Amino acid sequence: MPALQEDFHAANTDIQKRQPPKRCTVGSCNSVLLQACRRICSRSCPYDGGESKDGAKIEQNIPSARKELGTHVFAGASEWDETISTTQWVLGGVSRQLKQCLLQVVPDRRGDTLIPLVERHSDPNGLVFTDEWLGYLGLSNHMTVCHAREFTNSQATFVHTNTQEGIWGHLKPLSWHIYRGIPRNSLPQFLSEVMFRYNIREYQTRVSVLSALLTRKINSLLV
Repeated sequence: MPALQEDFHAANTDIQKRQPPKRCTVGSCNSVLLQACRRICSRSCPYDGGESKDGAKIEQNIPSARKELGTHVFAGASEWDETISTTQWVLGGVSRQLKQCLLQVVPDRRGDTLIPLVERHSDPNGLVFTDEWLGYLGLSNHMTVCHAREFTNSQATFVHTNTQEGIWGHLKPLSWHIYRGIPRNSLPQFLSEVMFRYNIREYQTRVSVLSALLTRKINSLLV
């Protein structure tokens, strides 16, 4: 066993000597992914289309994730909830019909902060489901579930926020197990990555979008 340990140590040392001085790390790869996702999902850098290897427009595969946040992105019923992340409040909504989510940093969870955002991004003719936090009081077509008693309204089982709660359940472990925590100034990019992962389910579409962005970036550097 000691001989094997020595061989392993020698081989590992040799590999390290052969590595370039600035080798790519998992952290740097994650940083690139964060920036790419932000370009797709954020209002400041909307994705403007591109072509995959087969020549098909991948624009059609990116539904409401690329729309500006000033427009209605949800159709039909939607669920809304807020959570605290890295000491910063985040508002989350998900369309049951489109299977698309929207995550946005908010300064607080007061009604004058939450209600305009929910109304802006919800279908005016669709139902809105939330918990019984008073910050949502005053919404139109509004139905609630009391999370102090239950996760699904016992009087109407379709009234719940379980889909959005599931997104929170994906977001928080991702932030800790992949990034070992998210600094507050990087939270918008991280939320964009979560939206990218949730809103674009097809793996090949993800690859096509990221390849198009990387190709565009390389071409801009070569010009």
